[in-house]
Amino acid sequence: MDIRSRHIVADVWLGEPADDALVAGLLARAREHLSVLGELVHRFEPHGITALLVLSESHLSLHTYPEHAFVSLDLYLCNPAAEPHAILDALLAPITVRHQVRRLLWRGVPDP
Repeated sequence: MDIRSRHIVADVWLGEPADDALVAGLLARAREHLSVLGELVHRFEPHGITALLVLSESHLSLHTYPEHAFVSLDLYLCNPAAEPHAILDALLAPITVRHQVRRLLWRGVPDP
């Protein structure tokens, strides 16, 4: 069994508010591109949202920091054929992004 998988984390600075509408759009696009099994969304006071989608492929989490126009995303895909950068591109496509940093981790790969 091949357990190699990819885990991409992204820090995204936005050119628009990290508000409920932005999160709703991200989650809607995630449902279009991923196999969502479950969803949990928590709204913090006075602001900020954390969302977690349990996927048949693994998980997607996001955390907003509206006061900084910032969102962090964490996408773990256990399907070795999945393209995490392409999926993240699709999730962020309609959003105004000022800057982003992505890190790709390979999981399930033993040390040589």
